[in-house]
Amino acid sequence: MGLLSTEEQNTQIKKIEKNGIIFITETETIEMKRRIDELSKAYTTKKKEIARFMLENGILEYYGDMTAEQLIQYLGRPTIRPEMDQISYCE
Repeated sequence: MGLLSTEEQNTQIKKIEKNGIIFITETETIEMKRRIDELSKAYTTKKKEIARFMLENGILEYYGDMTAEQLIQYLGRPTIRPEMDQISYCE
């Protein structure tokens, strides 16, 4: 049994890596490539802000006291699924 849902198994899933970020998408249209470029730039620019948000909203309860920079290192590479507006850290 795989980790993909039945719907995902019936769809061609594409894995695209850009700027150290993994993007999982069902389409490789010009529009999606543009969105991946935008998301890549936004994540790179705002990753410390994202880490600070996570630190302020409960992650310290699970992982203890740390800085935003330490959290970024701890989480590893993000995986973004643009169609689902989802980001995960599963390294």
